[in-house]
Amino acid sequence: MWKAQFVDWIILEDVTLRQASSKRLQWLILNGGELASQLLPESHASVSRWIHDAFQRRWKIIFDLIKNAKSSVHLSFDLWTASNGFNYVGIVSHFVDGKGLKRDVLIGLPRVIGPHSGENIATYIKKVIDCYELGSKLGYFVLDNASTNDTCLEALALWFPIDVSKRRLRCIGHIINLVVRAVIFGENVSKFEDELRGASDETCFEIWARKGAIGKLHNLATYIRRSDQRRQVLRDLQDELASDDVIFTIDLVVDGKTRWNSVYLMAKRALELRDALELYQIRWQKPRNDPRHRDLTKDFLDAEGWAELQRFRDFLEPFYILTKTMEGNANRDGKEGGHGAVWETLKTMDYMFIAFNNAAASCRDEPESHFKRGIECGWVKLEEYYKLTDMTPVYRAALALHPTYGYDYFEEHWNGTMRKPSWFKGMKTVVSSLYDEYRRQAEV
Repeated sequence: MWKAQFVDWIILEDVTLRQASSKRLQWLILNGGELASQLLPESHASVSRWIHDAFQRRWKIIFDLIKNAKSSVHLSFDLWTASNGFNYVGIVSHFVDGKGLKRDVLIGLPRVIGPHSGENIATYIKKVIDCYELGSKLGYFVLDNASTNDTCLEALALWFPIDVSKRRLRCIGHIINLVVRAVIFGENVSKFEDELRGASDETCFEIWARKGAIGKLHNLATYIRRSDQRRQVLRDLQDELASDDVIFTIDLVVDGKTRWNSVYLMAKRALELRDALELYQIRWQKPRNDPRHRDLTKDFLDAEGWAELQRFRDFLEPFYILTKTMEGNANRDGKEGGHGAVWETLKTMDYMFIAFNNAAASCRDEPESHFKRGIECGWVKLEEYYKLTDMTPVYRAALALHPTYGYDYFEEHWNGTMRKPSWFKGMKTVVSSLYDEYRRQAEV
């Protein structure tokens, strides 16, 4: 019992093998008496062996859980790089166990050696599937939108009975990310990232400056935050402008390069600091003794720039909240079927559709702007993923079978608000076909 708890402590607290067998820890435990001394590991190799033995014992528990599952076993997997530089693929199973409880269980974390191609990753997934004898029980695969995942499933379909297009679920959080990144950075985000990679400091500033008010704010925030003296100037300006009841100042937030949620937070904070930033711009002077110093006037925000920032901030805020909401665990005790469940995917995308439709209408008659082009790019990306959901009937079935929504939801939104009657008609056909498929399986 003590050894099992000791192993749990090592794993859950991320204790290294050498720390777990250190002389100082031994001395600490030895003060607990003679019984404690008999339980101490002799070396880090002993600790490693204990963990391996514990894994073997617990593997059988998981194997039996999966073997007795009442449902199909659905899998999600993703690559992960450890602090030592090794690459792993984490594989998590999702199923209803023999007692009717929903389970999310890590079933594999093999090290990936070789290329990160879909074919290579598939070989590691296959070994885990074979290890748990899952081949005939496979359900859906919940993955992000990387093209290597499509290739991986196609490779797995050579070994197991998988209809890739119907069984491939896409992470809604990742869809939101791709769509909103297109709004901020344009239609070719990868090209933008490639241009920044390896570019000189001044070149990076120039590349960002082409991204409208967002790019100029990035440069302004980066410039100010690089020096504590500049940050202090901004704090002093806040004090100068503040009313008597304000007792603290706040710093600018700089975005995490092309991470859209940090761009939203940067814009939000900048708007809060608008008065101080405008005064900073008025008083800024280029150092006379440094001709290579960045000419910050290129990045100054005028009234038009501030207006564009406000539009981005207002448009992005619901998506920021939506992303946080969809990160929820739909299987958490007491929250079953909540945020992050399959039925919410189409509902979320419909919300995005309406938001884009309204934004496009608001700037339809305006001259070209970064915001207007961004809305167009984001809408194209959203429609791309709408079409991909057509290939996976369970999205529509999950929402149609939800007791609160059912067919009425599609009637109201697809037939009504969104004016997509062909989508509504196709939905009913697809859901009926999927129902018949499950009915036939139940009759066998």
